[in-house]
Amino acid sequence: MSDDEEDFQMDGSLDQSSAEGHDMMGFGPLLPTESERSLMERVRQELKIELKQGFKSRIEDVREEILRKRRAGKLPGDTTSVLKAWWQQHAKWPYPTEDDKAKLVEETGLQLKQINNWFINQRKRNWHSNSQSVTSLKSKRKRDDDSTYADDENIDISEDGEIEEILNEPEANGASADHPIKFLIYGRTGWIGGLLGTLCQAQAIPFQYASGRLEDRASLEKDIAEVKPTHVFNAAGVTGRPNVDWCESHKVETIRTNVVGTLTLADVCRQHGLLLLNYATGCIFEYDSGHPLGSGIGFKENDTPNFTGSFYSKTKAMVEDLLKNYDNVCTLRVRMPISSDLSNPRNFITKITRYEKVVDIPNSMTILDELLPISIEMAKRNLTGIWNFTNPGVVSHNEILEMYREYVDPNFTWKNFTLEEQAKVIVAPRSNNELDATKLKTEFPELLSIKDSLVKYVFQPNQKVKA
Repeated sequence: MSDDEEDFQMDGSLDQSSAEGHDMMGFGPLLPTESERSLMERVRQELKIELKQGFKSRIEDVREEILRKRRAGKLPGDTTSVLKAWWQQHAKWPYPTEDDKAKLVEETGLQLKQINNWFINQRKRNWHSNSQSVTSLKSKRKRDDDSTYADDENIDISEDGEIEEILNEPEANGASADHPIKFLIYGRTGWIGGLLGTLCQAQAIPFQYASGRLEDRASLEKDIAEVKPTHVFNAAGVTGRPNVDWCESHKVETIRTNVVGTLTLADVCRQHGLLLLNYATGCIFEYDSGHPLGSGIGFKENDTPNFTGSFYSKTKAMVEDLLKNYDNVCTLRVRMPISSDLSNPRNFITKITRYEKVVDIPNSMTILDELLPISIEMAKRNLTGIWNFTNPGVVSHNEILEMYREYVDPNFTWKNFTLEEQAKVIVAPRSNNELDATKLKTEFPELLSIKDSLVKYVFQPNQKVKA
């Protein structure tokens, strides 16, 4: 009701009382005097002011209560009803995409972190203790629905008697006493796969290396049945020995692992309701007119790959495009991986320090010491979709070698040559690009730029030259 409507109804009531009301003493109508009317009007205005102030104060109290509960991690019932509705509509695979999460943030007013926590905790509440099918899991959830929510929901009686449904969502870390996480890792003999196992041991995360081959569906089914993982990591794939030129003469083998194998694993995981975190490559782009060298304009996650110079990159671009159809997959575009282990022959720094000549082109790169722990956290948060998995910014070959000389070997020297000269000594062209890491940086604000990360995680731990 508006103020004008209040005025109209109150005045109408007074006039009707004055016109028709008679006293019981026979003196006729009691008509208020001018001073009485003035007094009544003043009282009415004062009452209106008090009502407005009281209403405003109540609104402020309610707003403060909502903010207090949100700061404490409690979500109002109308908010959780939106999340539950989404959950029920996507019961077969309750993993919202980044676009879905953005819409939920807009609809609920919650932070992205709160949305992530709610879904992680909701999945833990409904987590299967063994690798049942999605259909049987859904049936079980229906049978246990009442008891599940009775345990997790608290009813808060507000001061005015209204009942608010509150869900207290603790900080989600992907594990609980009842439903601990367990990783199944493919790629035991590989560089990244080996590092993942070391990280899991350091973080006391239960994990097991897979024994099946990617292209053998039956062996993948067996792995999942025996291990009963909550998440699957794929760090297996063909890159070629000693380099990607091997793929040019072994195309069938490359397709079998990089395309058929990866798709088979994604499909098996999808059928078992498992998230697959897939270490892919960002070497599917090349500087172009829309992303010029040195412009600072990087390729985004939704850009179409434009580099087909090597067969290896072709297969990777192909499988990435197909994996977009699997909403249980988190694709991480790794580029020119670097670690603090400067003796590893797969390390990009180790490679270029052993080359007779190197090109000098700025590129996006991945510092594994910083980013592999982030990938584990991404699995815990059940993030999906495509991610440029590189440190923000670019660094050139010469800049890295200058750091190497500054921190490790003051006598180190190297020679440069052009792309045209390089083409004469390699079979397939190499990708050079900058990837836009904004999405990853937004999710993990602590992520360092490529040059800062190189210093902190690679060169300072290997420093031999006194500052």
